[in-house]
Amino acid sequence: MKVFIIILPLMVLLVFRGILKKSNSEPDTSMDEFWEHEREAMFARSKDLSKLDLEYFEPDTASLPFHSDDFVLPDGSAPDSELFTIEQQVLERSKEPMIDLHEMSNTDLKIAYGPNNFPTLSKYDQNYLYFVRDLFKWGKYLYDNKLRDDAVIVLEYTLKMSDDVSGAYSMLGTIYRDKGEIGRITELLHIAEESDSISKDSICSNLKDLINSY
Repeated sequence: MKVFIIILPLMVLLVFRGILKKSNSEPDTSMDEFWEHEREAMFARSKDLSKLDLEYFEPDTASLPFHSDDFVLPDGSAPDSELFTIEQQVLERSKEPMIDLHEMSNTDLKIAYGPNNFPTLSKYDQNYLYFVRDLFKWGKYLYDNKLRDDAVIVLEYTLKMSDDVSGAYSMLGTIYRDKGEIGRITELLHIAEESDSISKDSICSNLKDLINSY
């Protein structure tokens, strides 16, 4: 069950991206126009990615709360190897080139940059998704083990990277409520309301419930 909860946010992101890309790549006009768009993409001229002003994400890992091998949990016990594995994954993933390309359909990517660059750009987008997944997984571990101050840093950074991780809203909202920081839950609510998350309605409803329960 624990593994399912961790993986679910990434699955939601992937499903939502699939829906969005599909809707973007299937216009409401005639099929002839759709296939013309596809043919245009197939024969588009490939560009030199190194000379383009692509918006790469460069994670600021120095601001994140990494732990040493002699770190102990609040109950005095040593953390299991999962914590250090997650932290290593975050560090390694942060070194990979990553771009958030969810607003562009596959066809539009090929037209804009050339079909030969599509596998590379897809990999960059995947790196971005996996980095967000690893951040959330880390934040959840910290939250579950009552390292709430560190969890706040990681979960806030997760939402800075992507406003579509429903679990991060819920955990942050709970921490803020427990601290009596209702204004910060309201800030989360505004972020969710402005997002294009497929889970926006449920996220907003949960945050409003947290505010009302205070």
